[in-house]
Amino acid sequence: GTMTVGRDEIASETIFTVSAGTFNNNSGTLTFVSQRHDTSDTYTIDVPTSLTLNNVIISSNDTGGSYEDTIAVAAGDTITVAGNFTQTLGMVGGNWELQGNITIASGATGGTGTITLNGSGDQTYTYSSSGATAKLVVNKTTGSVSPAIGTTGLTVKVFSLTAGTFTAPSGTMTVGRDEIASETIFTV
Repeated sequence: GTMTVGRDEIASETIFTVSAGTFNNNSGTLTFVSQRHDTSDTYTIDVPTSLTLNNVIISSNDTGGSYEDTIAVAAGDTITVAGNFTQTLGMVGGNWELQGNITIASGATGGTGTITLNGSGDQTYTYSSSGATAKLVVNKTTGSVSPAIGTTGLTVKVFSLTAGTFTAPSGTMTVGRDEIASETIFTV
């Protein structure tokens, strides 16, 4: 099933912590949400170095104006998503490793995080017009990354191909952001 973590109208805080014990993802979906209407806040996921989750949905947005919230993995930590990763709203931060597919919805607005596609099999990306995700890294020893059926575009803040095969969309691929000064935004 689905476990939802997060709350409305609270300033930046840690919303998910695993400091000891064992968290069993039970093959379900973990949805991280936030919605604050007057500032851009960061909601942190803090785990002991790394944690594997099954499916993850990021739904972090402020619908009341130009403010955007971020769901971020704490510095030095990594979340591995064994299933699928969906960014429906808002921004992502921190380090994410994806074994499954990625979906970038029209309400996704990027972020400063790094999403590494490194699953052992073929992986796909699904993109909805006007959406954007953070830094996308393809680092695969086997398999490839290609657009899902019907996906003709892709917008990422930074793109890096370090290993493996990446197939660009048949339409427009947009790379770049305005949040960071002087950086390499496209590496192959």
